[in-house]
Amino acid sequence: MTKKIYADRLKEQYDILSNLMNDITTASYDGTEGRLVIAEQEVLDPIFCNIWNIAKFILVGNPSNPNDGVLQALIDILQEALDVPYPDGIKNCALRREIERAIDLGECLINVIGNTNCNSNCPEEVGRLLCLLVRLILLVLAIIAKFILLFIFCTDCYTSCVAEGRLNKGFCECLIDELKEELDDVKDLIDDFSDLAFDFMDCSMQQCGYNDYEPQCGYKPEWKPDCKPEWKPDHKPKCGC
Repeated sequence: MTKKIYADRLKEQYDILSNLMNDITTASYDGTEGRLVIAEQEVLDPIFCNIWNIAKFILVGNPSNPNDGVLQALIDILQEALDVPYPDGIKNCALRREIERAIDLGECLINVIGNTNCNSNCPEEVGRLLCLLVRLILLVLAIIAKFILLFIFCTDCYTSCVAEGRLNKGFCECLIDELKEELDDVKDLIDDFSDLAFDFMDCSMQQCGYNDYEPQCGYKPEWKPDCKPEWKPDHKPKCGC
């Protein structure tokens, strides 16, 4: 197995995600100086949705070609490494199991991210979405870093056969244990994205009139849209629907 080739390809995807994280933390809200500018809530939320849409494109590609994002590239690299035949392939059975698991979780992640759409009229959900995005990027970066090290140092290590006291036994077992925990976190993150996607749908339906009260504004007694004081039930433009 040509370890360096796969490690280098993983590093390329790592750099893309690292740059995305940098773009998020230095998002230019004034469009000039690359710094956070305090603004009104209705100004910030669309910007955050734009950040999500850009990140979504980088992660999973566009709807017409959902296989050209970073996550699919990572899946392809892992699958190719897994398919390298003996004796050049990965001989570490524990590592092979985690690669297979990462591929399955990656496919689920692509699906759930592709179905999560940002609505700037739902500020609380937008905030949760940006939090999940940051969690996702940091988590995937950590996982990529571990796969790079595992591909370099641990593909030839039969964990069950390596003598006690060997350096690479402790190193590889430790990294794989950490990787297992991070893949568990990915599973939890998939559930969180799924829940949030439904919350966005629910919020959007409430705002756009899918109820039995005032269809033009989504009004019902326990929920009043953020309309201007002169709002009347028959005055749709003020309601943003």
